[in-house]
Amino acid sequence: MVESYSYIKKIISIDTLLSFDGVIPSFSDFQHKAVLLIRKLQRSLKKENVEEADIQRLCWLIASLLDKRTATRMEHNLYNWSDYSLEHALYGTRSDKAHFAKTFNEVLETACQPVKRYACRIALIYSTLTPQDQELLEALSSIPAELTPVPAAASMERTVSLPQSKEQPNKALPVLPVRKPLPNFTKLAEGAGLFVALLVLWILSIYYLGSIV
Repeated sequence: MVESYSYIKKIISIDTLLSFDGVIPSFSDFQHKAVLLIRKLQRSLKKENVEEADIQRLCWLIASLLDKRTATRMEHNLYNWSDYSLEHALYGTRSDKAHFAKTFNEVLETACQPVKRYACRIALIYSTLTPQDQELLEALSSIPAELTPVPAAASMERTVSLPQSKEQPNKALPVLPVRKPLPNFTKLAEGAGLFVALLVLWILSIYYLGSIV
């Protein structure tokens, strides 16, 4: 499922940019291109012989995630995303939040393993936006370990046992040098670095969110 996986990665990248307050140049253009991207995913899943019902459930979860992410972000700027809802554009519906957990459970019950993995990644991200959704949290807590995405940092963690010292505890400790305060020009350089990083994020948002398909 190489093709469908590439679309899933692109969708998650878009969600990540939005989570960092990425700039959306045009709401209607973003909605149109997001709908096209989800439809490309639908076609790729069909070519990979995924059941139609599972395709629609997975893509509904994706539309709900992007709707929730965008609506949450726009609330901070006093905008309303409901007029551009991806769920409404794709399915003609506006479901309540309880429907997400129900649909996710249906995917876990009926879909093939790759689609279940896609759904788990989407649901885990969605759960960070709805921490009070107990039904979704219960569904996530019951998924098998092989379906749970493991963060790269967690997989690199190691528990190290330090050897016991054979020396006496009264051995003198070395005197550590006192760290001098950072010069003013160093602080200015750090501030400039932060400004450049924010500028790059802003430019990437305009470029990437403006051409997501």
